[in-house]
Amino acid sequence: MSVYQVRPREMARLYETGWTIIRIAEAAERSATTIRYHLRQQNVAFRGPGRPPKRTPLLEETLAFIDGLLLGGAALILQKRAKTPYILLSQPKKSEKWVQEVQKTLESANLGCRRAILASGALQLATRADAGLRIHWRRWYSRGSRKYVVPKDVRLTPTTLRAWYFSNNLGAPFGPTSVQHLCEELQRLYGWRARVNVEDVRPRIWFPWKSDQKAFMQLIHHHSTLPSQAKRGRM
Repeated sequence: MSVYQVRPREMARLYETGWTIIRIAEAAERSATTIRYHLRQQNVAFRGPGRPPKRTPLLEETLAFIDGLLLGGAALILQKRAKTPYILLSQPKKSEKWVQEVQKTLESANLGCRRAILASGALQLATRADAGLRIHWRRWYSRGSRKYVVPKDVRLTPTTLRAWYFSNNLGAPFGPTSVQHLCEELQRLYGWRARVNVEDVRPRIWFPWKSDQKAFMQLIHHHSTLPSQAKRGRM
């Protein structure tokens, strides 16, 4: 395996799955000092000798759910000292049932949660910090700031769409390129003709055709008891 096959992001992934720096250096045909440099650039938290990284294995369905939360405005907060992220979600009081569902879903994936009520009455949900979320953090963030560019590998599965919709009604506070990509993916995967409403304070994706809206609502309400938030075709 040459260095051209082991990019910095791959180095970080290998380290977090248990590879030692020496083993990565041998595979990449580089010095241990160089590997440490690239790992620091990837915001990797170094572990002590003989200590495996503390991370929760996340199933693909859980990763899709987290992507939906992030599309819906949730944040991944990186602890400065441990460089281990946690999920932070804020929702209005009327979305209490959705917050309960999010908590249940994340806790079933062994991501412990705590809830709080803010002075404004809004609900806030935070998971415990987990090394298993680092890959997500690197996909969505750059140099500690939120990327308002949707990662190219985001898959709009039914699970992702449900989490996105119930978190902020398909709000799209992203750049025009990302919004266009999301609309194109909705049409490619499901045949839905999505549009962007730019009249709202925050851009929002919606379906002007009732048949597309009905199909979307049927999909996201599968196995869900949450009420519909659709109004006049907006999503």
